[in-house]
Amino acid sequence: MDPYGEFAFVAIPWIIEGAEWAYAGYRAYRAYKAAKTAYDIAKSFPVYDDAGGDVCYSKERSPYPPAKRKRYPSKKEAREAAQRAGKGKKPIHHPNSPDGPHYHPDAPMPKNPTPKVPNPHDHYYYPKGK
Repeated sequence: MDPYGEFAFVAIPWIIEGAEWAYAGYRAYRAYKAAKTAYDIAKSFPVYDDAGGDVCYSKERSPYPPAKRKRYPSKKEAREAAQRAGKGKKPIHHPNSPDGPHYHPDAPMPKNPTPKVPNPHDHYYYPKGK
């Protein structure tokens, strides 16, 4: 500040303008969060089909079902289970996976996936060193 106090009169409008911009940014952020929350809530409600009255949810079922993860006490049991799931074909082996060594069945991706049908993403784990 200079000895005459002129700096204070020059700086005050800048400070006020900066505060106004900060408040405007905060209001825009809150409006964005409110709109995003409302959109997420609206997506979770069912949508009714006009033709037949059927319920259609906004999120469709994935064509890739989640993989089953089974754990076995030995490498031999895991390999045999994966081979059975692949209908006798040699299973795919991942010995150095970060999640642990495991096998995948050499099975095609099912056209109509059900919980019991094996798919190529299934994991058959066995303990390290066995």
